[in-house]
Amino acid sequence: MKSVPKAVLEPGESIESSEMRLLRAVLKLAILDYLSNGQGIATISSNPKHDKRKAHQWLFSQPVSASSPPFSFGWICQHLSDDYLGLAKRIRAAVQTLKVQKNTLGALQKNSAQDEIKLEAA
Repeated sequence: MKSVPKAVLEPGESIESSEMRLLRAVLKLAILDYLSNGQGIATISSNPKHDKRKAHQWLFSQPVSASSPPFSFGWICQHLSDDYLGLAKRIRAAVQTLKVQKNTLGALQKNSAQDEIKLEAA
């Protein structure tokens, strides 16, 4: 990837290459698919539950290493950060935390709705 000469940039300005934006978009879509409830929130796929399973597999199934295959989760992390192992660990932890929070919120909302129905019936 070619970088933009510093003389072209204004102080404090940075340019992210289109390749880096593509890698970030791939990562973002995988995270959104994984966090979706299997109803196609992040994609316009005809099989969002399959997309969710594939996103989980892509994010968690392979170890991250310097020899990660092209466009794997590890490979993308390598191209987004010099500390790719740390980045991968932080992303995986954050995604797991969001998943737990989302599941907890869903359970609380379901219980709240059931409690409202019981109160109305009483």
